[in-house]
Amino acid sequence: MSFVFGSFSALDIHVKIVQEELAAMAVVETGKGKKKVTKAAKAATKATPQEGTSKKRKPKESHGVEVLKKVNVEGMQKISNFFQKKPKT
Repeated sequence: MSFVFGSFSALDIHVKIVQEELAAMAVVETGKGKKKVTKAAKAATKATPQEGTSKKRKPKESHGVEVLKKVNVEGMQKISNFFQKKPKT
C-alpha cells in the first residue's frame, strides 16, 4: 500500500470554510440591532491564529520573584556549596 502525500491546500480550504460557517452560526442577532458573539464563535476565531502574527506572552512573574531580584547577594555562598562533601581536616 503506497500513499502519496501531496498538497493539503484543498483540506486547508475546507477547514477554513467550516470554521467560518461555525463562526457565522454562533453569531446571534439581538432585538436591539446589536450582535452578540457566543463563546463558540470566539473559540473558532482564536483556533486559527494567523501565521507570523501570533506571539506567545511571557508569564507574569510572581511577587516573590520580583522581590528576590532586588536582593543583594554579594558575599553570599552559592547553594551548591552546602551540598558538597566537607573536606577532611
